[in-house]
Amino acid sequence: MQEPTNTSTPQPTSADSTKTSSTTETIVATTETVSSPEATPVTVSTDAPAVAAAPLPDAATTATPVVAAVSARRQMMKQYGIAFLIVALMGGALWYMLEKQGRVETGVFDKITALVRPEPAAVKVNGEKIAQSLYQKNYEQLALQAASQGANAADPATAEQIKKQAIDVLVNSALLKQAARNAGIVVTPEQITERYQGIVDAQGGEEALAARMAELMITKEGLMSDIEDEILIQTHLDTAVDLKSIDVTKEEVDAFYKSVTSNPEVTVPPLEEVRDQVEQEIRYGKQQELIGAYIETLKKDAEVEVLI
Repeated sequence: MQEPTNTSTPQPTSADSTKTSSTTETIVATTETVSSPEATPVTVSTDAPAVAAAPLPDAATTATPVVAAVSARRQMMKQYGIAFLIVALMGGALWYMLEKQGRVETGVFDKITALVRPEPAAVKVNGEKIAQSLYQKNYEQLALQAASQGANAADPATAEQIKKQAIDVLVNSALLKQAARNAGIVVTPEQITERYQGIVDAQGGEEALAARMAELMITKEGLMSDIEDEILIQTHLDTAVDLKSIDVTKEEVDAFYKSVTSNPEVTVPPLEEVRDQVEQEIRYGKQQELIGAYIETLKKDAEVEVLI
């Protein structure tokens, strides 16, 4: 009589202090919880109720060849199953080695590794861990922006400033996303798709966008995530901060234009040709001031821990 068996298988940005993490802004013109899901073991029971052995009547002896054939078939299927499992394991090991050598790129093993060995965090915001990869992405994008403006990103003082800005971006984004979620805001797939298509059109097509993303070292997955964050944050800010009531006066426009044209090395078109652009710039600056003040109120009650 075969003993019952029990098998347990484990299942397995330069950025202002008010800036938030937004790759979409960088493309068109710039957080995440690091978690370690615990594998929940699933028990597969193959136990069968034990049946007392009893002598077969003579009439049943004619079934013996059938029973033997079924038993042989089960044994053969078991052998095939073991062989298939060995081949699958060997194939998985081969793909893992090839991916680690950079010869193939599936991303599957990176995700599995991330689950088993969570990525170190760069900062914690109200207990939420923000991955170092996000910090590194922000740092690299800010360094590119600084270099495009003539700054030396390798200079220690500049590098330290970029680091601080990159951390500020992470913290600000996390605080705003947390506030948005607490307010019950949910971003739909349709909103993400519509925003993405708007970016594609603004860039002149998928190929142009792909080239721009490669220049900024951004993946499509990362872009879609940033789009979701952008919509989440903007939707919350539309209700949390009164941005629509901002007014720009004629005196402010005149003063701003005068400050720009006071530099003899700068050639600027007549004011009437650029008045709308000047108003937009002033309005944007006022918006950032209001958003910055709102973020500061969030920081007062927040627990922020920088880990790098």
